[in-house]
Amino acid sequence: MKKVFIFGIIFVLIVGLAFSQAYRGKGRLRGVVKDKDGNGIPDVRVRLYHVKSAGGFEVKTNEKGVWVASWLRGGLWYIDFEKEGYLPKKISVTISELRRNPDVEIILKKLKAPVIPKELLDQLDKGNKLFADGKYDEAIEEYKKLLEKRPEFYQININIGNAYMKKEDYETAISYFQKVLEKDPKNAEALISSGNCYVELKDYKKAIEIFKQIDKEDINDPVVLYNIGTIFYNNGEIDKAIEYYEQSIIVKKDFVDSYYQLGLAYLSKGNNEKALENFNKYLEIDSTSDKAEQVKKFIEYLKKTKSP
Repeated sequence: MKKVFIFGIIFVLIVGLAFSQAYRGKGRLRGVVKDKDGNGIPDVRVRLYHVKSAGGFEVKTNEKGVWVASWLRGGLWYIDFEKEGYLPKKISVTISELRRNPDVEIILKKLKAPVIPKELLDQLDKGNKLFADGKYDEAIEEYKKLLEKRPEFYQININIGNAYMKKEDYETAISYFQKVLEKDPKNAEALISSGNCYVELKDYKKAIEIFKQIDKEDINDPVVLYNIGTIFYNNGEIDKAIEYYEQSIIVKKDFVDSYYQLGLAYLSKGNNEKALENFNKYLEIDSTSDKAEQVKKFIEYLKKTKSP
């Protein structure tokens, strides 16, 4: 089975981006961050990370909640939104350098959990910087010190678990994600990360058992939805895979890879009409790549089988 690594909705998200500027291009993206009442939220940290170049930068929203990022290289970007007192959010966007990119509207929810005060955030940032630098043991120590001071911030166990995942100590990582699940059994990030670990341990049955506990509507990242769908697809649970692929398109209508996988999934079920529909949607977004050439061959085959 092809290994699929699923990116979770990290509790503290990407911090301390200090990369090269290989992410620079000609693309531009504009967005607005609002609360549930539709009011713009100022001073939200918007962190942009270009996957291919492994680089990124940060901007902030203005008094109306608006932010703008310029000189973006084409391709897949992860974007994190964070402000003290609000639940962080992570999305992914595919940037074009040739056409206008659609505006992004994000709604942040107020945190129900206690807010981490600034002095502890500084220590958290220290741990995150060590994590970003690959100093996982030192990062773990910083996170543990913070938890000793304020054990009510149990979500930091996710950061510790993520560090153990980087060390490929998956069983220990699971034990820290479990600490979160004991207090919050529906915590989507802890469930996703636990599932990731079982995938790495090749215990696919357990991974699927965990992924089934997640309400897919609680996942706002199409990449996460796509990858969970692929775990189900690779293990023969085609209907469940279709659910996640379709949800990823609800989150991001132009998420092209999900249209491709939906085409394959419906093809495997013998539903040629739905397969053709999704392959055609794929070509509306991407008509020039190597994968697009494969899709064209699928469409040609399906049209021939459809003909009397």
